[in-house]
Amino acid sequence: MRDNLPLLFDTLAHAIQTYRINTTVIDSLTGLYEAREMTARQMVRSLFHFLKKWHQTAFLVSQKRSGHKALTAEAAGGFAISHIVDGTIVAAKHLIASPYDVRLYKRPPGEIVRFIRIDGCRMCGHDTHTHFMEITPGGMVKIGPRVKDVFQNSA
Repeated sequence: MRDNLPLLFDTLAHAIQTYRINTTVIDSLTGLYEAREMTARQMVRSLFHFLKKWHQTAFLVSQKRSGHKALTAEAAGGFAISHIVDGTIVAAKHLIASPYDVRLYKRPPGEIVRFIRIDGCRMCGHDTHTHFMEITPGGMVKIGPRVKDVFQNSA
């Protein structure tokens, strides 16, 4: 379906109507335009308007681009996404791999530290700070304190 947007939209419309869906999750959006970066904006805009027409609350997951820093909008799918959708949430992770990381994050080597930040949320006030994030063994996501507060308190 990734090469045939009309078929994707027909399939989504059928599911929305048949199952009375009001929330759509697409993971991963990046896979829909993989190796076709120049068409990404057009594809994302078409999908955004389709979901809006069907009154969907949508979560469009996009993978980090290797050439961008982890906590930027560009890393979260590039400008094709962040300039079209109503809000972007950027999640990142950092592997504790050096003595500096161990001192900074107070975690053992090999552990992963996760972060989350609301990059933008059109027409809505929101917290713009980067927070620590934890995924529990049961799959629950816990949003922790702001990174800057933790580092200020430890200084």
